[in-house]
Amino acid sequence: MTAEMLFTLAVVVGVLSALASNRVPAEIAMMAAMVAVLIGGVIDTRQALAGFANAGMMTVAVLYVVAAALRDTGAIFWIAHKLLGQPKTLLASQMRLILPTSFLSAFLNNTTVVAIMIPAVQEWAQRLKMSPSKLLLPLSYAAILGGTCTLIGTSTNLVVDGLMQDRGIPGLHIFDLAWVGVPLLVAGSVFLMLFGRRLLPEREGLIEQLEHAREYHVEMVIPKGSPLSNKSIQDAGLRNLQHGYLTDITRGAKLYTAVGPDMQLQEGDQLAFIGAPACARELQRINGLVPAHGGTHKLQLNHHQRCLVEVVLGAEFPGLNKTVKQTEFRSRYQAAILSVSRGGHRLSGKVGDITLKVGDTLLLETSETFVEQYQYRRDFMLVSPLRDSTPPNFSKAPLATGILLVMVVVNVLGFMSVLEVALLAAGLLLATGCVTVNRARMNVSVNLPVLVVIGAAFALGTALEESGAAAG
Repeated sequence: MTAEMLFTLAVVVGVLSALASNRVPAEIAMMAAMVAVLIGGVIDTRQALAGFANAGMMTVAVLYVVAAALRDTGAIFWIAHKLLGQPKTLLASQMRLILPTSFLSAFLNNTTVVAIMIPAVQEWAQRLKMSPSKLLLPLSYAAILGGTCTLIGTSTNLVVDGLMQDRGIPGLHIFDLAWVGVPLLVAGSVFLMLFGRRLLPEREGLIEQLEHAREYHVEMVIPKGSPLSNKSIQDAGLRNLQHGYLTDITRGAKLYTAVGPDMQLQEGDQLAFIGAPACARELQRINGLVPAHGGTHKLQLNHHQRCLVEVVLGAEFPGLNKTVKQTEFRSRYQAAILSVSRGGHRLSGKVGDITLKVGDTLLLETSETFVEQYQYRRDFMLVSPLRDSTPPNFSKAPLATGILLVMVVVNVLGFMSVLEVALLAAGLLLATGCVTVNRARMNVSVNLPVLVVIGAAFALGTALEESGAAAG
């Protein structure tokens, strides 16, 4: 065994130890290994950086742009809601959970799919009065198993495809792995449904207790042409919200306070919700609801520029002891007030008629620049943005879904490689406004550690080959 082999194996052992300890970020450990084998003379500079130009790694990066578009347009929320349905038992819930999750993860990043499905899973747990742990772990496994069914389902498949092309072997088509992945998915799904109920623990969920949270009174309207019109409250997904609950519905001059799950929604209905600040974000992601007050439609902002912000009024706020309407808040601050909380308790009634006091907490819909502009102003004692609160642009959802389907079909027919068709899809999504350049860049940068790990892993693999450790 040569010195290069021993050195390379020592580096590999060091990397595995660092990853197992969780004390060092994965991207740091992999980059350190790449630098070690480079400086140690096992590989040269071209070989060290070759992984960052690999087609597989570039495909993973481009697919992050596609995933960002499906998220920003609300297409993925719509798909998940339609496919999940309204199961009534644990077994039916697991079955309905595994099918859409594995389907979505076959074409999208697993982390994105799991993050979006979690609220729906928690809603099931509330409705069925069972432990969320009975569904959350199957959700994760379904995403992993679904990713094995296609070439673009997981970054590992794309990396292997890139290595094959580097060695002159023809690349894989999108469904070439299905003959292995689908049986694995079926076997894993059957195991989860048959034994999951016995093996998975009974644990209490961490759902926020509204009585201890700062409460807001948020009113939404069913606009003309809304897809929620003529649907029951249960079917519209408004019965078991994660961060709030529906209290009453105003229809014309009549107020309905006893709101049952089978009550039919109609155009023009004004729905009153009580909940934590995140309730407003949750309602934004329901296609067919718009804020009833605050004039959010009058803000000169695109969907991708909007976000939710909480502010606490300071002693030097110029509109103290005036109603919201008198302060001309929207014109002065380019922000619409959705709700007002005082002393941690909601203030009901029309927002424009509420008299503002020192210490009042306002829930605003405004631009992303609001925080930078006002966080140090004396008007507000505190300015706090709500994480991930940009409302989806549902009008673009059909277009984004169509582009995704075209991407899959073109690759299946063999007209383009997976990288070429992913680049084309990402370009179309950017050109049609389904996702902005800044949002696409943000999604890629958030997942940059994954790309670094993949690129550096190529260098470590090359070092194992060049030193002879892989053969030995």
